[in-house]
Amino acid sequence: MKSSETSKGTATATISVLTPAEAIKAGGCQITQLRSGMIFDCLETMYPSFLEGFVGGSASFTVKTRHHFGFVLSGEIQISRAGLPSQNLKAGMYFSAAGPFEIKGDAKVAIIAREGYRGMFTVGGPVEETGRLCYIDGCSVSQLVQPARLGDPTFQLLVFPPGVDQSQHIHPTVRLGMVIRGSGHCRKADLTMQPLRTGDVFHLGERFQ
Repeated sequence: MKSSETSKGTATATISVLTPAEAIKAGGCQITQLRSGMIFDCLETMYPSFLEGFVGGSASFTVKTRHHFGFVLSGEIQISRAGLPSQNLKAGMYFSAAGPFEIKGDAKVAIIAREGYRGMFTVGGPVEETGRLCYIDGCSVSQLVQPARLGDPTFQLLVFPPGVDQSQHIHPTVRLGMVIRGSGHCRKADLTMQPLRTGDVFHLGERFQ
């Protein structure tokens, strides 16, 4: 994201799933509203991952070599693992879990999965109003889920102060996330603007400008 009014999020209304090739053709930045099912498929990139939505009901995650980071936008879910006590998560809370596990409830949840990785189980939140660490142009960031090893995936909260116009920059890896509060715009290298609203999920491609 390049600029925002009051957007707060770490992490995109069409029904199709976007492949890496389609994302590149479209300019590397995709935004749409959260919905149920697969939204962004980045499994064929250097950082095999995807973003899917959960909008009420129940869902099972059984792949043991796939890790999931989830954020509850609204409502409440219960996350369960075999032989362990279930845990309830309300709006503003997040989880980090590898399969197998199950979630159920009446809620909207963005789930980001990383293939070939198995991290540690974590439940946290609700997230704070600002990040713990300073970031460029007056923004702030918190590491909600730390990488277990150097180079492992991380799950972050990124907070933009109202009215900020963030400096143009790039990231070396794929970025998947959600706007959890506020609104703003994503400004691309060609200066075109895409709106960002609460509940939007987004995909920024590797080295996207």
